Amino acid sequence: MKSLPYFIALLLCFASFTASSQSDVSQDDSRLSETTFSVVEQMPEYPGCESVLDNTARKNCAYKNMIKYISDNLVYPSEAKAAKLEGTVVVSLIVDKEGAITKTQVVKGFDPACEAEALRVINEMPNWKPGMMRDRPVAVSMNLPIRFSL
Repeated sequence: MKSLPYFIALLLCFASFTASSQSDVSQDDSRLSETTFSVVEQMPEYPGCESVLDNTARKNCAYKNMIKYISDNLVYPSEAKAAKLEGTVVVSLIVDKEGAITKTQVVKGFDPACEAEALRVINEMPNWKPGMMRDRPVAVSMNLPIRFSL
């Protein structure tokens, strides 16, 4: 009979732990929508490959689509071209939980005209598939290098 009170106490402790864990999870879920992540379970993807089922193939397709978008839309600034300037502009951005590109800024550059052009192209990108954490869309910060080469 001594084991019955012990079992009841153990059961009450477990029930209390489970209830507090569930409230912590709901608090964590509400924090997900307010937090900007650097790494998530599913990183944001450039659009156009949603029908590709294989995860690796979809990521490769998204990467190729993004490169094509950049190469089709990037205009080499004439003053940088005349001065034969080449380099990489790294742009920091956030893909928000709706997939929109926000808060873009140059974190590494080499020429003001090229930096402005890189920002223009990235700011005009279509919405991406947002990053996912615990099956919920979340904001993700990323750095995107744009290479200017003659």
